[in-house]
Amino acid sequence: MRVSEVVGAIKPFVVGWIANMGGGTGPYAPSPHALSSAHHTGQLDHGVALTGLGDDDHTQYLHISSAAGDGLGIVGRVLQVNVGNGLEVSGDAVGVDLASPSGLDFSSGDLQIADSVAGDGLSIASKVLAVDASVVRTTRQVIAGSGLTGGGALSADVTLNVGAGDGISVAADTVAVNSTVVRTTRQVIAGSGLTGGGALSADVTLNVGAGDGISVAADTVAVNSTVVRTTRQVIAGSGLTGGGVLSADVTLNVGAGAGISVAADTIAVNVGANFTWTGTHTFQSDIQANCNLDFLGPRSITTTTGNLTLNPALFCVIEKTTSMSVDCTIAGDLCVGGGIYAGLTGTYPDTGDVCYTSDLRPIRATVAYTGYAFVPLAAPLTSTSWDGDAFSDVTTSTQLDLSAVFGAPAGIRAVLIRMIARDAVAWGTSDLYFACGPSSTEWTAAGVRPAGGDVLIENTAVVPCDGNGDVWYRINASGAGTMDVWLEVWGYWL
Repeated sequence: MRVSEVVGAIKPFVVGWIANMGGGTGPYAPSPHALSSAHHTGQLDHGVALTGLGDDDHTQYLHISSAAGDGLGIVGRVLQVNVGNGLEVSGDAVGVDLASPSGLDFSSGDLQIADSVAGDGLSIASKVLAVDASVVRTTRQVIAGSGLTGGGALSADVTLNVGAGDGISVAADTVAVNSTVVRTTRQVIAGSGLTGGGALSADVTLNVGAGDGISVAADTVAVNSTVVRTTRQVIAGSGLTGGGVLSADVTLNVGAGAGISVAADTIAVNVGANFTWTGTHTFQSDIQANCNLDFLGPRSITTTTGNLTLNPALFCVIEKTTSMSVDCTIAGDLCVGGGIYAGLTGTYPDTGDVCYTSDLRPIRATVAYTGYAFVPLAAPLTSTSWDGDAFSDVTTSTQLDLSAVFGAPAGIRAVLIRMIARDAVAWGTSDLYFACGPSSTEWTAAGVRPAGGDVLIENTAVVPCDGNGDVWYRINASGAGTMDVWLEVWGYWL
């Protein structure tokens, strides 16, 4: 409130009060004056009570006993302005008491807001206090961006939430990858036919293992040139019919010519036919003849693998007996109705058998050589010690007892053995081998050389044996237990 407004408010009350108490509304009434002045006549009766005045023993004083109006007070019969909160009285002036700092000041007698009252976030212009542009209004919105939900105007509390997309789980104060996401510890494992793989902490490569007959290049797997294609043909040669491309099963049949009868798995001469040959004839098949061979003049039958001469003038027929104590020397050919037995011990032969207890001794240019009879097997002799077992280096010659390990007869002279080996080292590694021979020094008679990559390499060979019927072997593997070896005995010489 302005000072002029304070004075204007109390002045009518004071002047009115003085006029009423001072005796009238004359020209001097508004001005305070003493009762003894020249403006007044008569006297005040001390004993008579006056309105607004109380009795007193001193007639020379005017006393105020009536209650003061609003904003005034009487203290010891002195009329004064009551000083309320924010007001101060100095002399005959009433003013406003401003605290320091108050944010208010006076300008031309007016109380107004000070410019300094506008603090952070407020502005003042023409004494109008306002919130400035740095203060966020409740109409302002918090907008949920990508990956978030929620938001809204700031007229109330606003919540933002992380949107749980595919592979993400969201809980209070946590965002995590869920169990549908593969961790880098997960491994890609190379299965059968593949190599490589590994943990997903880095790029993982799988490669096709190039086995026997397979070639592998960038982005291609193909059958290599060692494999026969279905476009290859089996062609029926002379004496055969059938054949065709290998896109289906192919059958070859023996052509049944004159005097030949052909049935399933058999070819026979038709003995009911009469044949007359003149000159030289070559037969490229076995001849089964249930008849007599009569030769007119000097004739012979010659085989392609050696000479067999039948001299009809010198036939020697020896009947089978239970015992023969003398040698039989034949200058010509030998025709045996039963079997031939050479030696005095053992089992007597059956009809058509040739049995002997020593060696076959072919003579060439007066030199007698030792030969042996081959015993082929319909199924191989095998051992659990040599059916793919893993081997390391065997650097010294080691004896392999064929009778104890494979069940072959003791004392055999040679063995037809199938050798298969592979090594786990990288493909293309040289000087890997399994080799065997008839002695500790001659152990390289036959063998197989794998080239790594776990590719199976095989070889079937005749291996001479030592005097016990055993062979000696060595192994050069790429490492400990890296070479797998299979051995099969398919026949032997006695």
